[in-house]
Amino acid sequence: MDAVLLRMAGLDVPAIDFFSVSLSVTHLQDQFNKFTHDIMTAIIPTLLFRPLGAIAIAGSGPSFVTSLVAVLELGAGFVQNFKQFLALQSLFGVGMGGIWGLPASTALENLLVELRGVGGGFLLGLRGWIHHPCCDQSR
Repeated sequence: MDAVLLRMAGLDVPAIDFFSVSLSVTHLQDQFNKFTHDIMTAIIPTLLFRPLGAIAIAGSGPSFVTSLVAVLELGAGFVQNFKQFLALQSLFGVGMGGIWGLPASTALENLLVELRGVGGGFLLGLRGWIHHPCCDQSR
């Protein structure tokens, strides 16, 4: 159980970084002189490149994937223009895709094969229900 919790906690850092883009749209607009639509469009490459990360780097081990995501998060502070921001978001999507497979497989390995799809959906939904109250800034 400790390994499952540790790996699931490893997903929190990329999730928070991913959602920080949508929470800081006005600051990113000022920095890059772009419209809201352009900034929100930067989320799309992150989502589109997740399957690539799951296929390409998920088998390389948790330390490599975690290091990649950490370097990309540090690199976000050095982005100078919007093209660099889009490239970083795309690479970040690759990292997010690579990091999801490891904790999900650890968490679901004891379920029956027939129940793993349902268990994976439940796991994602549960994480959403836990993160939403923690990150909701509308109150």
